[in-house]
Amino acid sequence: MEYCPGGGVIDLMNRRLQQRLTEPEILKIFSDVTEALAYMHYCNPPVLHRDLKVENILILNQDHYKLCDFGSAALSKGQYVPNTIKDIQRLEDDIQRHTTLQYRAPEMIDVYQKRPVNEKADIWAMGVLLYKLCYYTTPFEEEGQLAILNAKYTIPNLPVFSEGLRRLIMSMLQEDQNRRPNIYQVMKTVCQLRGVECPIRDIYSSDPYVSPIPSSPPTVQTYYENSNLFEKVSANHYQSELPHITPMRRGRPTKSVDSYDPFDPAHVNKTSPSAAQPVSPIASFQNNFDTVNSSQEKQQQQKEEKVEEEKKEEVKINKKVSSSIEARFTALKNASKGKKPLPPPKPAKFRSNPVAVDDFEHKFPSLEELDKQLPAI
Repeated sequence: MEYCPGGGVIDLMNRRLQQRLTEPEILKIFSDVTEALAYMHYCNPPVLHRDLKVENILILNQDHYKLCDFGSAALSKGQYVPNTIKDIQRLEDDIQRHTTLQYRAPEMIDVYQKRPVNEKADIWAMGVLLYKLCYYTTPFEEEGQLAILNAKYTIPNLPVFSEGLRRLIMSMLQEDQNRRPNIYQVMKTVCQLRGVECPIRDIYSSDPYVSPIPSSPPTVQTYYENSNLFEKVSANHYQSELPHITPMRRGRPTKSVDSYDPFDPAHVNKTSPSAAQPVSPIASFQNNFDTVNSSQEKQQQQKEEKVEEEKKEEVKINKKVSSSIEARFTALKNASKGKKPLPPPKPAKFRSNPVAVDDFEHKFPSLEELDKQLPAI
């Protein structure tokens, strides 16, 4: 594969967090990826990519984009479905190792439904990819696997894209894989939106499982109750609040480029400058570890302070009890000898000899017992 000086599309998106990708730019990127995937699906037997995502798209120059990372590619098994528990578990393990969760099709989320995993799984991933190019997030980013399984998502109102582009996304994100278009139908629709000729021929004309792309948009099940949230904010505010886009796991990260923009005419013939390195995973882990460790130390310190306060309170109570018993004993002893009661001694006397206090309390557990034994004293 030739050297791609533009870095990755994920880097381009991070440089364009406020000035988002335009629809022509998105369609050009998606068109090149679709054509590359068509070459794989047109093989005999068809080849599945299985890890389609924006992180696996490289920028060759202003006019060309390259699909990469074929480490997860595998031959399609058509309509084959596993029948035994062992085969199902083997398929599930293979999906876990070679695909990215946010791009998995419903039939890959629950393999026990015994639905075939074929080219239509790649079509689903293409729908997620196009959605992310448009809205800088995946349709199931926050809701997880249950939303994927039921194809519950929403199409934001901002940024504004053409109805044809929105329909294309929805046609690929169909829960029923038989209702998703094939790669030729996707390619043809993209070319119609761009106003160019379709570069590939139709080999699916006799395929009974193919359905045309809907002429009207299907009903999209909205997972968010507040689906009109995007109507309440301006486009500029919405774009300024976007977070940094981080690559998803599974697949090699692309090289980050700071200033190279393939859509800038001044950079058409310019080679890529030095790449900015992403945040180190080790540094990220260390920061998280330090935060947790600091929190634990603070909790331990608070616990020790609480124990110390309880000890001080207990000492105060013991002093009061000891002083009270001593004063009572002295008063009763003086009364038996006809003397005036003496004031109780200072608590410091008993603090210097705590054994004497303990022995006294052991001999006279109550004032009644003390009164009985006073004559003997």
